Amino acid sequence: MLIPGYHLFLFLIRSLVSLSFLANASTGLSSVDIIPFRLEKPDAIFKLPHELDEISGLAPLDSIHVAAVQDENGTLFVLNVETGKIVDSVKFGGRGDFEGVELLGSQLFVLRSDGDLFTFSSDRRTWGKRIQSERIRTRLSRRCNSEGLASDPRSGTLFVVCKDYAGKKIRRSRAVYSFDVHTKRVSEQPLFVLSSDSLSAAFAGKRIRHSRFKPSAIAVHPESGHLFLLSSPNRLLIVTNMTGKILAVQKLNKSIVRQPEGIAFMPDGSLILASEGAGSRAVLVKYSPQISEKGP
Repeated sequence: MLIPGYHLFLFLIRSLVSLSFLANASTGLSSVDIIPFRLEKPDAIFKLPHELDEISGLAPLDSIHVAAVQDENGTLFVLNVETGKIVDSVKFGGRGDFEGVELLGSQLFVLRSDGDLFTFSSDRRTWGKRIQSERIRTRLSRRCNSEGLASDPRSGTLFVVCKDYAGKKIRRSRAVYSFDVHTKRVSEQPLFVLSSDSLSAAFAGKRIRHSRFKPSAIAVHPESGHLFLLSSPNRLLIVTNMTGKILAVQKLNKSIVRQPEGIAFMPDGSLILASEGAGSRAVLVKYSPQISEKGP
C-alpha cells in the first residue's frame, strides 16, 4: 500500500519538471536542445541608463550590438551587449507606445502597440539626430495590443504577436500573425494561436488562463527556427514550433528579470533579455548557449 504522501510527492515532481522544461518527445530533442541556456546563471547583467527604464523590444544588429526601443517615444537606441552602454540613438517618430523592433535585410522595423509599423534604414551612417521613417498601417487594431516583433530571414517574413485580442471569432487565445514586407500586408488569419487548452496541456493539466498569458516579445532561434515568446506579467518563456505547438516552458527568475519585455539572439547564439525596471533599474541580461551532451 502506498503511503499518503507519495501521491503528493509524485505530483510535485511532475509539476517541477513541467515548469522547468517540457520537451516534445516526438521531436527527439532534449530540453537543452530546445532551451540551450542556463537561465538561472546569466553571463552578465547590465543596469541600463534611465532613458531605458521602459525598455521593450530588442533586435540584433551585428556581433556586439542590439537595437532597442522603449514604450514612451519614437527613439531607437543602439546598445553594446558587452557593456550595456548606449552607443548611438536616432529619433524616428513622435511619442507613442513602441514595443517591438526587428532588423530584416537592411531595414529596421519598429512596432507600435496599435499595430502600425515604422521602417527606416539600418545604416547608421545615414542617421542624424532624426531620420525619416515610413509608417505602415496594418489591419491589426488597438485591441490586439501588438507587442512582439520577430523575423524569419529564411522566408523574409515578420511575425507580430498580440498581447490581448487575438482576432474576430478567436476566443480564449493569443495570436501570432505574419507580415509580408513585400506586399506590406498582415495575414488574414493568424500564423497560429495559443489557447487556454494548449497552455494548460503544457503545464501538465494545470489550468492556465489565456488572460494570464500576455506575450510581450518574440524571437526566432537562428538554428532551430523555434519561436521564443516572453510573457511579461508571469515571467514565462514559452518555446513553440512554427505551427504553435508548445515545445518547452520555463519560469524566469524575478531577481534577474522583474518584467521581461525584450528578447534577441546574437549571431553567435547568445541570448539577450531586456527587463523593465518595474520599480528598480532596467537591465540587459546575456546568456551564452549551453552545449548539449549527446551520447554515442
